[in-house]
Amino acid sequence: MLIASWAWVAFGLYSVGVWLESRPWARLLEVLRLLSSVPLLLALQQAALVPVGTAGWSVLVLYALVSALWLWRLPASAQGLQAA
Repeated sequence: MLIASWAWVAFGLYSVGVWLESRPWARLLEVLRLLSSVPLLLALQQAALVPVGTAGWSVLVLYALVSALWLWRLPASAQGLQAA
C-alpha cells in the first residue's frame, strides 16, 4: 500500500508537470488523478494503514469537487502557465 501511495503522489507530480508543459492530454491526466484518489483512500482504509473517518472523506470530497470545478471552468486553451 505504501508503494501505491507513493505511485499516486508521483503520478500527481507528473500530471502537474504535464499541465505546466501545456500538453494537450494534461486535463485527462488530472481527471484520472482525481478519480484515482477515492479508490486509493478506500484501499488504505481497508488495509488499516490510514484510519479514515467522516472528516477524511469530507476533505477528500471537497478537494475533488473544488479541483473538478477548477478543471471544468478552465478553458482548454489555458492549459499551463502563459509567459508574461
